Amino acid sequence: MTVSISGRLIERAAQLSDRARMVLGLIDGGQPWLDWACTSPMAHYHFVDELTLLAEVQKGLHSASLVFLPRAGLSISPLKLMSLETDTLRLLARGESGDTIERHAAELGHALQTDQLLTNDQLASTNGFLESLGVGQASLFKLQDLNDRLALFTLMSSRSDAVAGLALHAEAAAFAVQQARTVPQFCDYYQFFLLTVGTSKVPDAEPAVRAQMAEAALYRLLPLIFGRLDGLQLSASPLQDRELMSAIWQWQAGGRSVGFPNVSQAALQMVAHGGYRGEESPAAIVRLVDAYLGQANALLVKGRISAQSVGQDGASLRYTVEDATHQAQLEVSPERMVYLRGFAPLPPAAQPAD
Repeated sequence: MTVSISGRLIERAAQLSDRARMVLGLIDGGQPWLDWACTSPMAHYHFVDELTLLAEVQKGLHSASLVFLPRAGLSISPLKLMSLETDTLRLLARGESGDTIERHAAELGHALQTDQLLTNDQLASTNGFLESLGVGQASLFKLQDLNDRLALFTLMSSRSDAVAGLALHAEAAAFAVQQARTVPQFCDYYQFFLLTVGTSKVPDAEPAVRAQMAEAALYRLLPLIFGRLDGLQLSASPLQDRELMSAIWQWQAGGRSVGFPNVSQAALQMVAHGGYRGEESPAAIVRLVDAYLGQANALLVKGRISAQSVGQDGASLRYTVEDATHQAQLEVSPERMVYLRGFAPLPPAAQPAD
């Protein structure tokens, strides 16, 4: 009987950290498995850290990376659970153990919102959103994973009918379905359309004309950003802030830059914050892309990490790097690739006073 973490023999659950012990209790069968592994003469399990133990126990018992908490209606990675505040874990544990979850519903709802966690019911509400746009039956949405649902919910929550009416949103959805090959790309192209040919820009144009204008703007840009889809491959996991920044600096020292994660993100970032309006010449577009990525990568040299978050899937990470006037969003994908997710001036309220 051998269970060890980083070479340290584990003989009972009490030897785990409080947080790891609570997360293990949220994994169906997790605590009984550890009791068995610590006493069975045939068991030999060695883990590099508590995060790995929890992830492997969940996968080993259920052949799934996400823990399903039926009373909370939440699907979440053990790694994300480990990042939560202890009070939030206690709330979840009380609910899953049979305590009346309605008594803590408001408190739990606030905690989940603070940690940007979405229940399965919330994620399912995106079905109605897609139907309202007239694309609910599109084959693109027939197979969705957690991150697809999260992307759609974020898009749904950010939509403002005050800026554009439902008809224009339906046009944006039709355009995005035509262009996208993944659900997150649908969300990118939907926003690209609204930013490029919203009614305030071409108020008298027919829908077909707006679609043609958006398509022309997209196709004018895409060939010029193929060489800017540069990602930095990381080896360490988990990663400390200083290790991430050191890896980026070494990457840049080799004459490379942190680029866009994919073509749809490149298009959205350039029209949202890169100054692209859809009508520039190829030479002007190249200058815009070079300026945008150049300024973003310069910030990565002199800025500091001001925030980080683990995705609900436990495999994706987001970092915010900022200086006195600008901020950049970095994404670390499940494959440990680092990409630029956004670069823009800080909101005026966030900038220091002169």
